[in-house]
Amino acid sequence: MSRRPSAPVDTAIRALCQRLRAIRENYGGEGLALRPWAALLGERGYPLDFTTVGDWERGRTAVPASYVLMVHRISNVSVEWIMTGEGPAPSWAGFAEARAQRLQAAERPSS
Repeated sequence: MSRRPSAPVDTAIRALCQRLRAIRENYGGEGLALRPWAALLGERGYPLDFTTVGDWERGRTAVPASYVLMVHRISNVSVEWIMTGEGPAPSWAGFAEARAQRLQAAERPSS
């Protein structure tokens, strides 16, 4: 039995994590660090530890659908955009995507 390549899935998950981070970093125009974001979620009825959110944003652990819904409800960013990057994007999405690409390029080992 052969294994299917996981690169497309890894790429999709990485992109989801980057969009979630971009929403947090741009929330309210100025963005929030992990601790204040987790505190805001708690105030809105979604108690989470900031380290858990950080693990999701870094792709260390699977992002639950319930978190995607929380982010949608708090930020008013469409679930479709959060999950796929398609559909109605936040007004700052172009800047966030460019930033994510710069971060990815910086993480690549130089040859």
